[in-house]
Amino acid sequence: MKLSVITITRNNLSGLQKTLASVAAQSARKDFEFIVIDGASSDGTKEFLTAHKEEIDFFISEADSGIYNAMNKGILHAHGAYCIFMNSGDMFADPEVVRDMLPHLDKEYAMVFGVGLDAAGKEHSAIPHVKLRHFWGVSFPHQASFIRRDLFEKYGLYREEYRCASDIFFFYEMIFVRKIPYKVTSRIVARNEEAGISGTATGRKEWRHYALHHMNFFHRVYCLLLELYAMLQKFFSGEL
Repeated sequence: MKLSVITITRNNLSGLQKTLASVAAQSARKDFEFIVIDGASSDGTKEFLTAHKEEIDFFISEADSGIYNAMNKGILHAHGAYCIFMNSGDMFADPEVVRDMLPHLDKEYAMVFGVGLDAAGKEHSAIPHVKLRHFWGVSFPHQASFIRRDLFEKYGLYREEYRCASDIFFFYEMIFVRKIPYKVTSRIVARNEEAGISGTATGRKEWRHYALHHMNFFHRVYCLLLELYAMLQKFFSGEL
């Protein structure tokens, strides 16, 4: 099997309903598996999943320790060569997304990126030749990212000690540390329910911690200088 679509959810039944509908509507539905990881929701999610079990290849409903713990559970239950995370409330852009993206998922590229649309319809696409400075923003549309599953097997799962930005750290490690080949396409893949949390104040705090403890010296200094520059810009613009 070439693809696993993984959805994590917790107390977001209305969002999950939208996600499941967009997954079920894919014209290439037989070409991927659909996995749902529910964090022991109390809003009727488990009952909904049970009622729609024919449309879901695997689901569990149990307590977890956070977003990345749930995502890691999904990876461990996946069988596809590639994984994409379409979390509750996120939707495929149209019924032909998987059909159009499957030809791009080959062994030459371990990561393949499409375009995501935010709630306002603004496009968020990956950068073909990403530089370290781009990671200070959100460089990759996670819901439009196809990641070869063996990367997690070889290099490890998402870091669960972080709450917001482990997906960005993973992309940094794959591209700048492991030099993993990736491909950027112009295909609109996903419509996101809301902005990602990696760009929040908590996400930026985690970036600082990650830079100090996990980046090499030159990358650490560069990223901290980027943050200082951003702070100075805010100061002189009156935002601080």
